[in-house]
Amino acid sequence: MVQFFRNSITQIFYRDCLTDMPSSSYQRGLTIWLTLFVSLISLCAENKPLLWRVEGTKPSFLFGTIHSPDPRVSTLNPIVEEVLLDSDGLFTELRFDVETMQKAMRLMVRDGDASLKELLGDSLYSRLDETLKNISPLVSAQLFEKAEIWSIFLSLSLLEHQLKFPGRAALDLVLWHKAQEHEIFSDGLETPEEQVQGMKELTLQEQIRILEESLDVYQEYQTQRQSPLEDLVEAYLSGDIEAIGKEMENQVDLEDPINRKLFDFLLIERNERMASRIHETITTSSDSSFFFAVGAAHFWGEQSILEILRQKGLAISRVQSASLIETP
Repeated sequence: MVQFFRNSITQIFYRDCLTDMPSSSYQRGLTIWLTLFVSLISLCAENKPLLWRVEGTKPSFLFGTIHSPDPRVSTLNPIVEEVLLDSDGLFTELRFDVETMQKAMRLMVRDGDASLKELLGDSLYSRLDETLKNISPLVSAQLFEKAEIWSIFLSLSLLEHQLKFPGRAALDLVLWHKAQEHEIFSDGLETPEEQVQGMKELTLQEQIRILEESLDVYQEYQTQRQSPLEDLVEAYLSGDIEAIGKEMENQVDLEDPINRKLFDFLLIERNERMASRIHETITTSSDSSFFFAVGAAHFWGEQSILEILRQKGLAISRVQSASLIETP
C-alpha cells in the first residue's frame, strides 16, 4: 500500500494511551490524524511556505502543513508566524486540547477480545514485528496490540520520524501552541469521529490487505536504507504543491478499488467538508482574519480546498513574499 495513506496519522500509538490515557501522554506529542501530507516551513525553504491569501475586508490565510517533527518543517517560517500572530483565529484540522485528543485516541482502540496476532495470523504479525524492530529495537508489534489495524498502516512512516526527533512537536501542534501562547482563538475544522469515519468502514480483510501492501512498500525502503517519509518532506521543502501531488500520483494506484475508496474519503470528502466550514467562517465574519492550517495535500488538485473555495467565489492567491500578507 502506498505511503500516502500511511501519512494520515500524526504521532506514535503508545500502549499507555490506550488504557487510562493520562494527560501527560499528550505532552509527549501523542496527537492524531492530520490527514494526509503535512506541510512545512523550514529554514531551507524560508521563501516557499505553502501559504495562500484569501481576499476580504480583512484577508484570511490558508497554510499547508506536514505532520512531521523534523525541525526542517516544524520551525516556523517568519512570514507564517507573522500572519498567524496577526490573525483573529486559528483553525487546524482537529482541536489539540486534551479532551479532543483523548477522544481521538479512544477511536483507535480495537473492539473485541481477539489478539492482534490472531487477527493478522502468524506470518503477517511476524512481518510487522520485524519491520518495527528495524525502525527501532525499542518498538515491536506489541506496541499496537490494542490498536485498530487501520491505525497501524497509517502510522508506520511517521513512527520513524517521531523516534528520530523525540520530544519535538509536529508543525500543526507548533501552530496551536503558538496561538495559545498569544491567546488567539483556536478551533478545529473537523471532529475525531469525522476523521476516522472512512477507516471504520473498512472491512477486516481490507485492512489486512492494506497492511500487507504497506509492509511491502516499507520493507522495500528499508532494503534501500531510505526513509519513506523523507520523499514527502523533500517535496514539502520545495514549496511546490505540484511536487507533493506528483508524490501522491507516484504512490497511489487509484485503479485499485480500495485505494480509490481511501483516497475519496481521506482527501475528496474531507476537502468538501473543510472547505465548506472555511467558507462559512470567512463569509460570516468578514471583519475578522483567520488562519487555516491543514495538511498540504488538501491544497493540491482540481478537487482541492483551494479550488472549492474559488468555485464558491473567494479570491485566493499564493503568498510569494512578505508584501503580499499586508492589507493595502
